[in-house]
Amino acid sequence: MKAPASRNPLVEVDAVYSGATGTEDNRSEIFQRTNGTDLSFTYHAPDFFFDFVPVNAAAVDDPARHAFTSRDESFNETTQDIYEICGALAYSSVASNGEIETKVGGLFRQTDRPSPQFRRHQLFARGRIGARLYAG
Repeated sequence: MKAPASRNPLVEVDAVYSGATGTEDNRSEIFQRTNGTDLSFTYHAPDFFFDFVPVNAAAVDDPARHAFTSRDESFNETTQDIYEICGALAYSSVASNGEIETKVGGLFRQTDRPSPQFRRHQLFARGRIGARLYAG
């Protein structure tokens, strides 16, 4: 009985790219209240969450008591790129005493993730407006 002929080497190659982009815009405004005991709170915790009760509700609700002092804006962007390539070399042979199979391979993966950020902080004071810009 004659053994079947050997099969040629088999080469497998895969290339994969995946990517994602996300943006996040944050804005906050800060109000600073004047000092005074009529702006205090009492609290109790009958359950898991605290209950806050103002000592003087009219003083807390008065917008003139809470001066607008600053505004923050930050813009974050994230981009992720993933490059992947994998390969394998397989060899199989049929002999009279059985089948022989050999396979070797490797994988290379690269991930790029730049994350630029921009922040603006504006201060509001009596008679002037200031701004600071941050970029990173």
